[in-house]
Amino acid sequence: MGTIALPDDLIQKMLKHNEELAASNGIDLDYSEASVKQFDALLNDFHEGYINDPEPDRDSLSGIALCVGMYIGEALKKGKSANIQWKYGIPAPGGSATPYLFQDGNEVYPVDWVAKQIMDGSEASVLKKFRKYKKQLR
Repeated sequence: MGTIALPDDLIQKMLKHNEELAASNGIDLDYSEASVKQFDALLNDFHEGYINDPEPDRDSLSGIALCVGMYIGEALKKGKSANIQWKYGIPAPGGSATPYLFQDGNEVYPVDWVAKQIMDGSEASVLKKFRKYKKQLR
């Protein structure tokens, strides 16, 4: 299977799910670095739950990674050119089977960042990656 552009309605559906998570955790969804910082702290809390649960609910963790990661991706796109697209493919470049951002041959994987921070904690901070890629994307 090749790589395809992710449909806008699917992106909006994931962002809608993220609104519920944000509202229940007091996070203001304004697509700013400050909101990404709030998610970064929340993901550290999820990490604590993950390491203390011998059998974490992997479906819930995957859902959180997808919703929060897509929000972070949209925050990365804010104020940038319109040619940044969500893509999906099996397997996606980099071995990932999750949506990723694509611009002029560059790939960014915010969904994977979220999953990694849930598993590894603050050393895998999404905020650090957000800051790095916000500067690189045009």
